[in-house]
Amino acid sequence: MFKSILKSLESTLDGVAPVVQEIRRLSLALGHPEKETKRTNEEGKELVLKCSKIKRWSWNYCFKAYSYSIKLKKLNNTTEKFCQIDLTVQNTRTAFETLIKVNQNTTTVLETAAKVDLVLEEVTRQNSE
Repeated sequence: MFKSILKSLESTLDGVAPVVQEIRRLSLALGHPEKETKRTNEEGKELVLKCSKIKRWSWNYCFKAYSYSIKLKKLNNTTEKFCQIDLTVQNTRTAFETLIKVNQNTTTVLETAAKVDLVLEEVTRQNSE
């Protein structure tokens, strides 16, 4: 059971890690504070590394396997929560920020177009005189 939990979590973390790093990079570029993603990711890598070093023939294998199984399940739950809740909230925030920026850009374009129209009218009027 311990090894299957470890392999499953290791696979999940390997798949999610590049995406989380990209999200972290983009969030920092947008000025969003880095939350727990970095710490959780580092703790996950460290735990998986420790677990992979446990030797089956070790005298305390059963104790370590049980202890690490609990930690792995907790990390798996934390990772699932992050993916299901935190990323959804971040995506919603990003969508609203994007909408605000699009609205601001649209307003700027419309204002600029109105000013250009006024200038064109003035130039046309001056040329017709």
